[in-house]
Amino acid sequence: MAKGECKGDQAGDESKMAEDKAVAGVQAKGQDGERETVVPAPLHSLELISVECGPSDCPVDDRLELSMDFALDRPLAGAWWDVKFLVDSVNERHLVRLGATSERDYPRGSCSMHFEVPRVSVEGIKPCTLANTGLLVASLMRRGGENGEPPASAEEKKSGREPGADAVVAQVNLVVQVADVGQGRLMRVIYSPLE
Repeated sequence: MAKGECKGDQAGDESKMAEDKAVAGVQAKGQDGERETVVPAPLHSLELISVECGPSDCPVDDRLELSMDFALDRPLAGAWWDVKFLVDSVNERHLVRLGATSERDYPRGSCSMHFEVPRVSVEGIKPCTLANTGLLVASLMRRGGENGEPPASAEEKKSGREPGADAVVAQVNLVVQVADVGQGRLMRVIYSPLE
């Protein structure tokens, strides 16, 4: 896999992928009348081309802008980006949903996204928990089983999600280092996954 490339919905070894394809397949009768599985086209893959995120080296709760250029192997209808800030320590885990882009259709090939929020809300998270390494998680989402998309994978079905529930197509993680620089000031630095 090339640097910056991430496969959405295609994790695991070959046997797991074969199982997922079989579950996602459509039953049809063969020439001899026996039932056989017809495997749909491969699921989406996303190649990350560029990432700009900032400001960096600023207070942890400052405004945030994220722009990415990426390429899709085929069109994706009715998709959006969901952005979260994950703060994880030994004793506590916080997932702060920052927001989402509007739903749109992405063509095959070159695409881009832009997300911004006026501030990162970290109220209720202890400073000692925030002063850690976290993740900015941008997930490309789609409606499960709609718009000609394949139904949920075996893993999605095992999770108990309802048919048609939103599904993650691909995910981009940016490391966020938060440090206490004294006098209760928490500063963040955001690292691109392409560096």
